[in-house]
Amino acid sequence: MVINPRQSSEGLIHVYRFHDDDRSLEFIHKTKVEEPPTALLSFEGRLLAGIAKTLRTYDLGMRQLLRKAQADISPQHIVSLQSQGFQIVVGDVQHGMTMVVYNPVSNKRMAPLTGFNEWHTCLSRYTDNHLQDELSCWWAGCFAMEWIAEDH
Repeated sequence: MVINPRQSSEGLIHVYRFHDDDRSLEFIHKTKVEEPPTALLSFEGRLLAGIAKTLRTYDLGMRQLLRKAQADISPQHIVSLQSQGFQIVVGDVQHGMTMVVYNPVSNKRMAPLTGFNEWHTCLSRYTDNHLQDELSCWWAGCFAMEWIAEDH
C-alpha cells in the first residue's frame, strides 16, 4: 500500500467470534475487498464498512461476508462511521461529515440529509448541545484546531 498518493491492490476484512466469556477468539473467515477498509461499524445486526468513498452493508455468510447494499457517499475517503437507529454519520478525510438515513424495507440508503464541510479528526454522538440534525439527534465532531480558532 502506498500512502500518498493513496494506492492499494486489495484489502481484507477478517471475521472472528468470541469464546470463553470473551477471553479467546476464533477465526471465522476473511473477505477480500478492492481497498483496505478504513471504517467499520456494527449496524442493525450487520457490518457497515467504509471502503474508499463507498459505504457498504455486509451480512455474515458461511464462507465470506455477503454484500447487501452499497452507495458512494463520500467525496474522497471514508474515515469514520457512527450511527443511532437508522441514521448514519459518515466522516470524510477531507470533506467533513455527511448524514445518511438507511431504509431497512428497501435495503437502500437515501440521499444525505446534511453535510458539514470541515476537516475533522473524530466523531461522537452526545445529548447536550451543538449540532442538531433534522431527526432531533445531537452530533459533534472534533475538528482541526485551525477551524476552532477561526470560528470560535
